[in-house]
Amino acid sequence: MKPCSALCGLLLLLAAPLAAADAAGCPEGKPRIGLILEGGSALGLAHIGVIEWLEQHRIPVDLVAGTSMGGLVGGLYSSGQSPAELRQLVSTLDWTFLLTGQIPFPDLAFRRKQDRIAFPNHLEFGLRNGISLPPGLNSGQEVGFLFDRSTLPYGDMKSFDDLPIPFRCVGTDLVSGKSKVFDNGSLSQALRTTMSLPALFLPVNKDKAQYVDGSLLNNLPVDVAKQLGACVLIAVHLDPGGYKPKDGSNLLGVMGRSAGIMIAANELRNLQLADIVITVDLHDVESMDFKKALAIADKGFRAAETKSGILSKLAVSEAEWSAYLARRNARKVTVTPVPQSIAIEGATPRDAIAVARRLSKYIGQPVTPNALETTLRSIAGEGRYASLNYGITNRAGQQSLAIRAVEKSQGPPFLLARVQMDGSDVDNVRFSMGGRLTFLDLGGYRSELRTDFSFGGEEMLGAEYFRPFGPARRLFVSPHASTHTQTVDFSNRDQRIAEYRLGQDRAGIDAGIVFNRSAEFRAGMDFVHQRTTLRIGDPILSNGSFSTGIATVRFNYFGQDDMAIPRRGVRLNSDFQYFTTRSTAGGGFPQAETRLSLFQPVSKPASIYFSAAGGSTFGTNTDTPDTSFFTLGGPFRLGAYNRNELIGHQYYLFSAGYLHEVFTLPPVVGGQVYLAGWYEAGKMFGYQALPKLPNSASGAILLNTAIGPAFFGGSWGDRGRRNWYFGIGRLF
Repeated sequence: MKPCSALCGLLLLLAAPLAAADAAGCPEGKPRIGLILEGGSALGLAHIGVIEWLEQHRIPVDLVAGTSMGGLVGGLYSSGQSPAELRQLVSTLDWTFLLTGQIPFPDLAFRRKQDRIAFPNHLEFGLRNGISLPPGLNSGQEVGFLFDRSTLPYGDMKSFDDLPIPFRCVGTDLVSGKSKVFDNGSLSQALRTTMSLPALFLPVNKDKAQYVDGSLLNNLPVDVAKQLGACVLIAVHLDPGGYKPKDGSNLLGVMGRSAGIMIAANELRNLQLADIVITVDLHDVESMDFKKALAIADKGFRAAETKSGILSKLAVSEAEWSAYLARRNARKVTVTPVPQSIAIEGATPRDAIAVARRLSKYIGQPVTPNALETTLRSIAGEGRYASLNYGITNRAGQQSLAIRAVEKSQGPPFLLARVQMDGSDVDNVRFSMGGRLTFLDLGGYRSELRTDFSFGGEEMLGAEYFRPFGPARRLFVSPHASTHTQTVDFSNRDQRIAEYRLGQDRAGIDAGIVFNRSAEFRAGMDFVHQRTTLRIGDPILSNGSFSTGIATVRFNYFGQDDMAIPRRGVRLNSDFQYFTTRSTAGGGFPQAETRLSLFQPVSKPASIYFSAAGGSTFGTNTDTPDTSFFTLGGPFRLGAYNRNELIGHQYYLFSAGYLHEVFTLPPVVGGQVYLAGWYEAGKMFGYQALPKLPNSASGAILLNTAIGPAFFGGSWGDRGRRNWYFGIGRLF
């Protein structure tokens, strides 16, 4: 991430002879050894191997100072974790999950799940002070949990000198523009602060300061260790190799090179202060190669071995090493105090009461990190907090469960954005953009006003007011209104036979119950005015306008693990409507539609899925379709057929497929990329001559991008049908 300059390389060549002084200047007796660990994202995992070599060769470390990843490794080591435990930790972490920094879909509240299903991306803006993005792509929630559970026994420390190995880490205060050395308080928060890469992670706000990664001003804090009395200074330098012009061929490469130049400059003075410099050659490793954690650690071990001639002079006898370990282990804390109260900071008084009520079950019993983190994720999943982290602190002589709540600084209100592209007809690609504006606590706690809009191929403006009531606040009432106009094509084989403009004005009210984070039932009555206008081609639908009342009953269950491309779980959407009148002759009629999807992993990169969908008007049909019609055709709805090619009053459709993850996009760009294949077969009962059993075999590349799921693929079907298509928008 930060290639060393030529001057830096020259300085490293000069640094080795400094160790020949053999701890000159140390007081008589055992020299006080300070280990200084440099920042460098994934490259910093090399520090684990260096520590492992020092321990194997009985070189006692009396003080650790680090920045960014160096601070993370150094802090966990100082708290008592062995090199073997550190290796085990970094090899089992889900680094993609940690670095993506999003609340997992299963932990979102039901209404936030609805948001993400309708807007399957991470384009969330705030309107609190004008339109703005959050100050970081990653809230730090999951990274914070890693530190919280790893340092939980140590609570709110008066001094980091009380750790098994005294420790310091460095952050940068954006307010003062100065470096900050963390030496007390929450060890977890200090570790979270030192590795808060600007723009990637949210800054940490504390005591009127705003802290980000310490590498901006002091990436190798040798001076910090020296000021604390270490007289033998062992600095671990991470050398990513020389800069290659091709590395600057993209945005991330330019950003990395620019940051590298700045960081290398602040390392030069501290390299001069070091007595021993262990340089780890990492030219063949990228700064985000966290999946190579163990290989990177091995490089650190080998780099320390190259300095064995100098380092071995610091080794102690077996007896001295045993005594050192005994002193260190005696300072290790392994028992977490049982909290007797809750202390919440960062939330409004009203919100703090609500959070404390949710967490009351954890008072008076030992803290179970997994259970507590699940509850905190679900609270964060309601949408008002960027992160919620925890620890144990002593308040007025009583052990308290300390919750650090960070409200989203950019909102409410929040604006979700959506980009949609329909390339099912490459000669008539349609594009639309839209958004959802959400106001929280409008007219009461947990009440919401939601306003949706879109323009382009689909024009829509609508609003819904959600008002929960009752002790558990699961029951709700929801008045709503909308106006919606879209262009709909109908085709036969490769020929477009009609283009309609369909419009609908709708107003109504629902009541229902939110069962849990995944399920909702609602029923209501809507009054609808529908407009149908033929623009091109032969009549397919009833032309004109009419009004009707619609009684609705809906059940939705979102049990999948991802909003865009699920790998595990179940999703069920069921909708029953009764139309009081119809556009053609006759009275009222019912209409129902249900879709069930099941996803099941079969290996680490692969999943299979099955879906079944069907709709019916229960025998109601006319010579021409009206509001009751269903359609099939287009991507993921019989892809070998053109969109809306099959029209009718009743249908069923079955699909089975396979997803295989091939690689992961950088966190700034998106998530996983999949190869997918699936087979579909169904039946439409309708208004024209229809194939007996239309079916389709499809293959596609699916990309989970920052602006939404994208796909490019093709389908081959019965009677020689085939289609190529692409798009951005909802897939399943």
